[in-house]
Amino acid sequence: MILDGDTVVVLMHDTLTKAEQTLVDNGHAPVVLALRRAFHSVMRPLYCEAVERVTGRKVKTFMSTNHAAPDHAAEIFLLDGPLKG
Repeated sequence: MILDGDTVVVLMHDTLTKAEQTLVDNGHAPVVLALRRAFHSVMRPLYCEAVERVTGRKVKTFMSTNHAAPDHAAEIFLLDGPLKG
């Protein structure tokens, strides 16, 4: 996790489930990435709520992206002001 001013960045690897990895291995990465985008759109309020609770700041912007091969992901939160401390 990277905290810098008004930005929180979470970088991850090895995030795919076994089922998703099987799909990717068999040429269906676009399907997996579309499913991930749909999931993140549903989870957006919960992710933002968690970051707001931990940081004490309001999330202005949330961006999420996944890469299938290699298996990497990033969650980026832009806050309404700099983190304190």
